[in-house]
Amino acid sequence: KHNISTYKQECSDVEVEALVQRPSRWTNGDCGIIIRASGGMLWNGDYENGYSFRYDVKGRISVKKRVKCKSTFLLRQTYPNAPIYTHWPNLLKVTAIGPNLKFYINDCLAWEGNDNSLTKGRAGLTVTATLFTFWAKDTFYVDDFYIRPVN
Repeated sequence: KHNISTYKQECSDVEVEALVQRPSRWTNGDCGIIIRASGGMLWNGDYENGYSFRYDVKGRISVKKRVKCKSTFLLRQTYPNAPIYTHWPNLLKVTAIGPNLKFYINDCLAWEGNDNSLTKGRAGLTVTATLFTFWAKDTFYVDDFYIRPVN
């Protein structure tokens, strides 16, 4: 199961921040921030275009871009130098200024890279888990969610 929620206004240079806590009983899945999302929504809940910055239940992070429905990892699942809490909220932050992309977890830089494939789009949150996980009726918590244009 894949859920995604975005703000309707498109942004190019942007900072997105959210305090998120996934259920501790999750045995798979991930959550994160999406930026520069555009095009139609696909059958699996992804947009045709966009960047996603995620962390999974094992504490790994990944950064992926999707252009014309084709996904490419900018960072494959890896363990970051930033702390990721299993049973507590994690502060996720993504900044995108031109081609410069940065992914922070709990105020620590977890990944930095450059890519100019996508220049503007919607921003929001993404959550992925198996159907079994969602049947468990667990709650995914989000607090202090901000989308700020960067001038």
